[in-house]
Amino acid sequence: MNEATGFCNGECPNGPADRRRNLREKESVGDVKNNTWWFSFDNQDNKTTYGLPFIPGRFNLDNMSISLNATHPYSGLKEYDVHSLFGHSEEKMTYEFLTDQDISPLKDKRIFLLSRSTFAGSGQYTSHWLGDNHRTLDDMVHSISGVMNFNMFGIPVVGPDTCGFFGKAGEEELCARWVQLATFFPFARQHRDKYGGGGQNEIWRMQEPYKTMAKNALYDRLQYMRHLYTCLFEAHDEGGTCFDPLFFYFPTLDDAFKNIAHTFVVAGTFKVSPLLEMNVTQYEAYFPNGNWVSMKNFGDVLTVDDPSGGKNVTLQAPSDTVNVHLMPGKIATFQDNRDQSKKTTQEMTNSKAIQYIVSRNGEGHANIRSYFDDGVSLSQLQNKQYELYQFLHNDKSFIKQTLNDQVTQSTGFYLDKLVITNAADLKDIDTACFVQTDGSRLPMTV
Repeated sequence: MNEATGFCNGECPNGPADRRRNLREKESVGDVKNNTWWFSFDNQDNKTTYGLPFIPGRFNLDNMSISLNATHPYSGLKEYDVHSLFGHSEEKMTYEFLTDQDISPLKDKRIFLLSRSTFAGSGQYTSHWLGDNHRTLDDMVHSISGVMNFNMFGIPVVGPDTCGFFGKAGEEELCARWVQLATFFPFARQHRDKYGGGGQNEIWRMQEPYKTMAKNALYDRLQYMRHLYTCLFEAHDEGGTCFDPLFFYFPTLDDAFKNIAHTFVVAGTFKVSPLLEMNVTQYEAYFPNGNWVSMKNFGDVLTVDDPSGGKNVTLQAPSDTVNVHLMPGKIATFQDNRDQSKKTTQEMTNSKAIQYIVSRNGEGHANIRSYFDDGVSLSQLQNKQYELYQFLHNDKSFIKQTLNDQVTQSTGFYLDKLVITNAADLKDIDTACFVQTDGSRLPMTV
């Protein structure tokens, strides 16, 4: 937590807690007067710590924070003018220190910063979590729009306190479903208020079947790590988002604008239909027209062909995973972990075998970009010593194009398996090819 706060409303007087509490109760204590405390007055427009034209929400802007009329000694700027830059400035200075190889204790290592207080542009320095929330179904649903918003704000690595910061213990179905949802949050963690009302919610404490539901989600998340990592690289390198509402991709469909939190797109490739109800065995999710490949079973293809451009589809509410479908015209960069043999990010990185799962569009085409590096070295990123490819599926060919020709050493990742889904029209094809960047062709079995 890095807001400009002292847990006082405006100026914090020196002294014990009871003295501060008395001030909050609008009492004078000794020679300390409370005439700068905003809620000492009925009319906050006239006598706040800074005259404001209007007061948004329930509280004045100096609630639990620095007085807005405080002056910064070196710049002479008022807190009113720079309040929102406090956390942003911390992030910028911390990032610059830790990446300066002359002074940083982290030699040639990438850094991870997590901040609650951010501003426009903070995404180039830090990730973000959405702040204190509650263990309720509403807050679980709201976490989806929160992650969408911060992707649009330019901070793609973002997530909530999964299962709530505040809340009683025992909400195990809710927590299990929230952990499943967090499979696809760019930043996922559990974090609770140990002393202020946050009941125990750790996965290892859960009873069955909820413990297994949540544990499976952790293994599932690792399968998509390489694909999401590529999207986050692209957002870093070019700008962009990795967690979007459906209407970003289907802007002409009115129904894509409805119930926005009930379906979303991850890394421009996966349509996730989370379960946002409790104690149900089925639920509905909206699908535009096309062939949608289940990532649980690649042979399970949902075909939608409706005159309106899409329709609501009834889905089963599985206990072992979340419903996620590969979008038409996309290729998934996938590392199969359905046997749950890999338990950590490092183990997935050490496993160099990559599968590509192809979902062709109506013209029979699909594409994706894949990024590979060691995940640790700062210089590898700065000096462009990483592998970046585009893969195209056209007709009977799978084409690999190199997008970074500066790399001098392979990272060791290799194509282990190519799966072309919904490919009944290719069943009689006995010759196909895999085309490399140099134009050479390798045989490929379809």
